[in-house]
Amino acid sequence: PKEALRLLNKGISMLPQEWRLRYDKGFISYLYLQDYKAAGETWLEASKLASAPYWMAGLAAMSLSKGGAIEVAIALWQRQYQEANRADVRENARNHLLSFQVARDLSTLELLVKKFRAKTGSFPGSLQELVRGQTRRYATVDPLGTPYEYDPQTGIVGLSADTKVRYLPVSEDRKSTV
Repeated sequence: PKEALRLLNKGISMLPQEWRLRYDKGFISYLYLQDYKAAGETWLEASKLASAPYWMAGLAAMSLSKGGAIEVAIALWQRQYQEANRADVRENARNHLLSFQVARDLSTLELLVKKFRAKTGSFPGSLQELVRGQTRRYATVDPLGTPYEYDPQTGIVGLSADTKVRYLPVSEDRKSTV
């Protein structure tokens, strides 16, 4: 893979407007080196070339989110959502944006439940009890308005089975960064 990257970098220096070379370079970083951030950055560079296909920015966003560059990934998904001409591309970007919001909400609620239990010795009876009296507003419903599920026996907070959100899971090691 390192030799492939060296050759691809040489090709990029000779043909800087060829998006396919950056696509291949990102692929090597992603698949063989599992360097998701480097792959995402490379694909982001490629997406800025006039000849690059529309899906390149989404590929960059996916890889950057996997690599921990959450805010950059969200900005790319927002841009793709706003600028896409195709309904399926817009819907994919929307699903990613909603998923990041759900991951943030759930992570925040889980943290609040832990703090509540540490303070009182028990889980709150409901999410409304959990957020009552807080100086900041916290979401107890998903971005499309369905209440999050909460089990007062275990303190587990989750996305309702009735949700209209098409949730695309955010890996556990990335939840703390969202």
